[in-house]
Amino acid sequence: MHAQVRHRRLIREHGHGIVHTAYHTARGIWETLIYRGWGVPCALARDMRLPAWFGHQDWAGDPRDPVHQAATYPEVITLTGLLVSPHWRPFAMSASAADHDRFRAEFQRRLPPDYRDLANASLQLRAAVGGASVTRWYRPAVEVVHQRGCPASGEMTAAGLRRRMKDQFIYTSDDVLRMLDALLAGIGTAWWDQFFADQSRPCPFFTDRPDENLAAWFGEGQLTAGRVLELGCGHGRNAAYLAGLGCDVLAVDFSAEAIERARKRARPVSGSADFRCCSIFDADFAEESYDLVYDSGCFHHVAPHRRKDYVDLVRKALKPGGSYGLVCFRPQGGSGYTDLQVYQRASLGGGLGYSADRLRALWDKPPFSLRGLRQMNKASGQEPYFGEDYLWVRLATKEGAA
Repeated sequence: MHAQVRHRRLIREHGHGIVHTAYHTARGIWETLIYRGWGVPCALARDMRLPAWFGHQDWAGDPRDPVHQAATYPEVITLTGLLVSPHWRPFAMSASAADHDRFRAEFQRRLPPDYRDLANASLQLRAAVGGASVTRWYRPAVEVVHQRGCPASGEMTAAGLRRRMKDQFIYTSDDVLRMLDALLAGIGTAWWDQFFADQSRPCPFFTDRPDENLAAWFGEGQLTAGRVLELGCGHGRNAAYLAGLGCDVLAVDFSAEAIERARKRARPVSGSADFRCCSIFDADFAEESYDLVYDSGCFHHVAPHRRKDYVDLVRKALKPGGSYGLVCFRPQGGSGYTDLQVYQRASLGGGLGYSADRLRALWDKPPFSLRGLRQMNKASGQEPYFGEDYLWVRLATKEGAA
């Protein structure tokens, strides 16, 4: 019961997306520990106290069965809390062995005494996970999800802010925007390159499947093949799909690793797909030249002070009568930060969740008209499409004759 309360609190504080990925990562780590015999006596004791309908089984069996998962749930939530913590997350992601040891020590400290005693004996945590770097354990889902006007970062201390932001003389509105960009500079392209380079960790977006809404819009005739600009294309799953439908695609992402993966993914496709490595705000394109602008996971990483620039970018790119498709965080999927908190904490918290009313306020006024806004359909795993229910899908049209 206490673990369930902590689990719900983590979701409220950090958003469904980041906790979802952290939980499944923590569960995978704990399965490894059990396979190696670490912590079994304590978990077995709890197993014996579980209700009879769990059907107690031999602990030499599969640690992924429901009995084992229920018995180790409190420990998994303890590890999940560390993985989503703005303080402990950098230690988990660091390349430093000393930081890894500090992270492991804190994990062990938070476990019940029996586990800590066992960890200090022959079956140490480092050995139990095969000496694997914590860097490979976890990349927060919300930092997963595409670009990225200003990528996510942990909250900054006052000293950290002073190091990040040099003293600036403010005179123009552009000076203010550049100052706020520096405040939210956060994780750079090198981090995203490393992130896309390791796609072995659990992440719902590391799939070859296109978005379910994109397939639906084309299947229903709401969209037809034409010229497409994709903002924050990641490893190219949607760009490849669009090219396969006969679209002429320009896809932009500021991670060189992501672009390289996207190019490889699109090579077998017969259609046209051009990938460019740059910020979406630096992309060079002819104005009013695209039938569709598509964004799956970029907009919710755009800082509040750059929203107008983003809207202007979409407006300039689209032909009159062109369509704008968006997939972004619902409040349940985002960080929960208000715009004020973004600047107070110098972080987007991994991505901003939007209410339906706020999306309508941005995209259901001239020169745009809203054609549809709904919750994304969660994929069961059997469909050839991607879908998560903590995301919105939205389609709008730019006014004017097509």
